[in-house]
Amino acid sequence: MAAVAYERGSQAFILQNITTAGGGNDVSGTTAPANAKVYSIVPTVARGQLPTYSAFQVDLGGGTATSIKINIYGSLDGVNFYVIGTLTITSGTVGAIFTPGAGETTSPIGFPASVKYLTAGWVSGTLAGGTGLSISFAM
Repeated sequence: MAAVAYERGSQAFILQNITTAGGGNDVSGTTAPANAKVYSIVPTVARGQLPTYSAFQVDLGGGTATSIKINIYGSLDGVNFYVIGTLTITSGTVGAIFTPGAGETTSPIGFPASVKYLTAGWVSGTLAGGTGLSISFAM
């Protein structure tokens, strides 16, 4: 999938209303997830890097989560993607917002200064009921 330019300040959906982990909803080797959007991120002019006030939101669509693991992937070339953060929801019906280094129950997501592309994948876990899981971000 070709990268989509990210419009700073907007909520951008990477995966929307998906019902199962893995498969086309996560990376294969270092290739971006087939079902996920890839966003090209232009560095901020003042610092030449991604802002540190980014946030990722995981919505459960009314379903019940069990051990959901989401990986956030970054890339320099838009071809090879590597894990730059992991989000987890152990159980429940409420999604979550994760921000870099704010002490959540997840790995802090600190972006390398030169990441140019961003995507995410649903690695594992289950969602029972609801309309499906959605992953979005804003910066």
